[in-house]
Amino acid sequence: MKYIILFITFNLLVLLFVVIFLRPFYTSTSVYQFTPLKSIESTTFDTSMYQNLGKTKRIQIDSITKFFILTDNYHDIQFISQITDSLIRQNVGSELDALQQFSMILNDKNMTWKAYSFSEKALDTLFAAYTWANNFKTLGIVSNGSKKIFNQVIYDYWMTEIVRNLESIAEMKPSIGYTIKFKVLRSLCEASNYSPTIKTSSIDKVLYNTENSRFNYILGRFYLVFGNLGIFLAASVFIITLVSYFHLFIQLKTYFKNAKR
Repeated sequence: MKYIILFITFNLLVLLFVVIFLRPFYTSTSVYQFTPLKSIESTTFDTSMYQNLGKTKRIQIDSITKFFILTDNYHDIQFISQITDSLIRQNVGSELDALQQFSMILNDKNMTWKAYSFSEKALDTLFAAYTWANNFKTLGIVSNGSKKIFNQVIYDYWMTEIVRNLESIAEMKPSIGYTIKFKVLRSLCEASNYSPTIKTSSIDKVLYNTENSRFNYILGRFYLVFGNLGIFLAASVFIITLVSYFHLFIQLKTYFKNAKR
């Protein structure tokens, strides 16, 4: 009887190990909705600079920098587009230089959508950045000339920034890489031809393919690595395990039957 108890204890420990090992997969399914950083309805736009647009007065880059950093106007895509048009109109022949300086305000100096942590909250920030950047992708499609280049630069910068952060999060906090939010962001980037380079171990690959029921792929890879001998050994272990459980069932059945007498 003591061997039966030891066998049961061993199997319970194996089950506990599997449950703990697979925890990132079954705990990530509850996270599915991104949290907005700030409601657009509650966003306050400063429209004081609108009066300079369309006029002969030259827009100064320094004033634009201060204007965006101290307000919520990063959210106002229409306003950004109007400033872009004014800079092109007021800097004929040197518009690319002016637009380059403006792009630095929207990119390097824009702290609104930059994620510096390795938490799930950072994924909300990155999703907001993705949504914002896609506005410039659309503007780049419908515009031409210098403005088209400008919009493409903004879009490329932020998509690259998002991918870089996803790679850092996956490296520093691997468990977040299994969440639905992370997978959605990764899929969105890949669909836009910005694919994160995320290192995965052999165990991670097995777990991923198991989660997605890709058993034929797993068996195929197993065969390529271990060959016929590996298949034979794996099948032998499987059969021995079944026989062991069957033997355990017979022993327990006999034990309880004798205990009733």
